[in-house]
Amino acid sequence: MASKVPIPKVPTAHEQHRPNRVRLACQNCREHKAKCSGHRPKCDRCQRVGLICSYPESQRQTIERQLAALTDQVHIYRDLLREICPRLDAASTRRVEDVLSTGTSDNNASLDNLLPTFSQSRSRDGPDSIHSKANPLESATDFTEEDFNRDGKAQATGFLGEHSSIFWLYWIKREAEQARLSMEDVCFTPHHQQNRQGFVNSVNYSLDDADLQLMDGIDALQVPPQQTADDLIQSYFEFAHPSFPIISRILFLTQYNTFYSRPHVRPGRKWLAVLNLVFAIAARYHQLVQWNNPGHESNHLLYFSRAWNLCLSDSLTGHPDPQQVQVEGLASFYLISAIAMGLHLRNENSGIPVVSKENRYFVWWSLYTLGITLSIVTGRGPSINYHFMTTPLPIPFQDQMLWDIDSLSLIKDYRALGQLTRPQELNDQGNDVSECAATTLPAVDSVFASFDRSSVGQTPQGGRKIAPNESLYFLYFVELTLFTQESIGSLYAPAAVRRPWPNREAFIIINNKKVETWSHQLPPEYQFQRIEPGQAHVRQSVSLAFCYYSCKILLLQPCLRRLSNHSSEACKSLAASCVEAASLMLRLLPDHPDTSWLYTVAPWWCALHYIMQSTSVLLMKLCKLGADGPDPSETVRSSVRKALYWLREMSARDPSAERAWQICSKTNLLENVEHDTKGHYGLAIEVS
Repeated sequence: MASKVPIPKVPTAHEQHRPNRVRLACQNCREHKAKCSGHRPKCDRCQRVGLICSYPESQRQTIERQLAALTDQVHIYRDLLREICPRLDAASTRRVEDVLSTGTSDNNASLDNLLPTFSQSRSRDGPDSIHSKANPLESATDFTEEDFNRDGKAQATGFLGEHSSIFWLYWIKREAEQARLSMEDVCFTPHHQQNRQGFVNSVNYSLDDADLQLMDGIDALQVPPQQTADDLIQSYFEFAHPSFPIISRILFLTQYNTFYSRPHVRPGRKWLAVLNLVFAIAARYHQLVQWNNPGHESNHLLYFSRAWNLCLSDSLTGHPDPQQVQVEGLASFYLISAIAMGLHLRNENSGIPVVSKENRYFVWWSLYTLGITLSIVTGRGPSINYHFMTTPLPIPFQDQMLWDIDSLSLIKDYRALGQLTRPQELNDQGNDVSECAATTLPAVDSVFASFDRSSVGQTPQGGRKIAPNESLYFLYFVELTLFTQESIGSLYAPAAVRRPWPNREAFIIINNKKVETWSHQLPPEYQFQRIEPGQAHVRQSVSLAFCYYSCKILLLQPCLRRLSNHSSEACKSLAASCVEAASLMLRLLPDHPDTSWLYTVAPWWCALHYIMQSTSVLLMKLCKLGADGPDPSETVRSSVRKALYWLREMSARDPSAERAWQICSKTNLLENVEHDTKGHYGLAIEVS
């Protein structure tokens, strides 16, 4: 039987002429519940009656408008959270980060399709994030590509972290090499690229691979003639002690004069070790200053060998005491014994004299600043855990006041008034803790929350202002060091890699303002914007200037390293500030190299590091030309020429400077360095 074919119903005449329903009626027709023709700009009814015809937005348009408004509101809230995130405590910071990370994974794909404006806003930050993942050298990483046990040189150099100028030179070398390979259209495997570009220690200008040759067959109890000893002691307290007051000048000089005036009185071996280490540091300084006429007082290895035989050889097995800490501090083997002695804690023992307490505080902060300085030079993490520190900051009083009975009550009142706050106390305040410092360090402004700068030189009773002195200078030096450690822990620690770049950028913006505010609030005697050759306290001003620009470079360098055409305006501005800080640091040096100025006015013990730090930033800038608008290459080249000129002059006295000069001269960015007729070095730079 054949299947039946369905026949549709025949429409009636009424159904055939029924008008189609419009998708959207005008406002008048909707209000009167009348049929609307849907014609635009006027429907038939409004045209016939003479009314103003207007159509409401459709449901789709309403949803899109509301979604766009909500998206804008989300952007505002997200920017606000990023702005206040660095001021929150650790728990709140993690909570905010979790909230900010929500919606950045699977949900973003659908949001980007629905919201072009949101997608465009993300694209402004996207290239930075993608690029940083593709190239680990663009930002801090939590891994290493090297085997530091592969050979003796690698073992001697060890790990060099990413806040070291040596690593920055390595970054420049790899960038230049990769650019050269791309221009030659050469393809290498990562293994071949590593072999071609070398390792970090290929640009290490320090003498890590040189053995420390201790002298054998010497009399450890022998001392130099008093005239030689007086010269060394004077040089130490003039050129090393202000930035490293680990020993009490008054007490040590009293003991020293007694030692030479009474030959029959023999002090202990540890005191003699301290004396020989003071001699060794001063002799090293004399070696730099009198390099063309070395004398007996310049044999620093002799004094160090005596100190080693007296005390240092047994330092790993003996029990610590205050003199042992000073010995190891002067020899830079310091931290374990200092913590074992409890120098990192505030001492409330009423039986300990005020002088002894304050001297111990100076010892600790000397070790602290030394540790952070070594951390900057090597790029390794600081060995000092801030969560365990309660040591009060050093007092800004002259050393003589500690031994003046009339001044002891003044010092007690100064401490009692809480003008110098304990760092660890403020770790619980929360309001000023940066989002990246949650792992190690409270914000520096909270450390000095109760430190009134307007009365920094006044006594608690509101008396006369304290004149600039070495202790006041050291206090400002400690404050800059606190800023520096905060930057290291927040931007270069492996844990910082897991934080979004906008959070780190916000940290940089806020702390850059803090550091600049710090410089504006310095006493007039320590202002370094315009340093005159004969001005008072010039050595302290120059030292603070170098430390200040170094702190800014360390803080701003991540913006320069990740700079690209897609970077935000804030990132470009911060990168420009980093280059400016490097140029200003080199501007502190005389135009014509004068090593006598360098070793008598500048911080001679780390002058090479400062020069290499600024030079690395300027070379890095040359790698980034075209990424941030106008080409300042001529200004940068001029600064690099000056730095190389200084390095070559320093090479005659310092083997590390000679190695630094050779490394910079062989950098792929520098085609050649030739001496011109004006006495300057011409620099031909190949821009990658």
